[in-house]
Amino acid sequence: MAAYAIFQLAMWGAQGNSVTDIYGVVIDVNGASPGIIDINAPAGNSTYGIVVGSGTHSISPLINALAAPITNGSGAGQLLYQAMTFPAGVTVSGNVTSFSFSRTFVNSSGGTVTVTEIGIIAYVSGFGMINTNTNAPVSSDYFLLAYDVPSSPINVPNGSSLQITYTFSVST
Repeated sequence: MAAYAIFQLAMWGAQGNSVTDIYGVVIDVNGASPGIIDINAPAGNSTYGIVVGSGTHSISPLINALAAPITNGSGAGQLLYQAMTFPAGVTVSGNVTSFSFSRTFVNSSGGTVTVTEIGIIAYVSGFGMINTNTNAPVSSDYFLLAYDVPSSPINVPNGSSLQITYTFSVST
């Protein structure tokens, strides 16, 4: 979860910082180098964008991946990941500027799928990334930017769907 803040600091400060990817590897990123942070995942892709899982972690800034990701598919325990959507663009209301994005998950598994964790994973490329274990350049990687645990498990019955929406806002 610290990945979001680390990337922001690296970019805004045009400096290098270390961040752990979803595989547990520490990557050095250089905010002075050009790069892309993408969460706009297409349908069928459960690697990045808003993602869901069936496990849980104790909330900590050190979380770098979902405990038990639910993959895309129609088999037991799977959900069909729809494309990410960015429905309204940026809105301004008084001194608050915000934007939202969503993803819908469809259950065609034949049984109920229970969601107990939700995250935002970014596909990142550029930023002069270096694997700290091997000192090798990394052209692209995946990082957990947000991790949430619903107040109670979300049961998605077969034939139903679940829509998750995140809203980011800044007050001035």
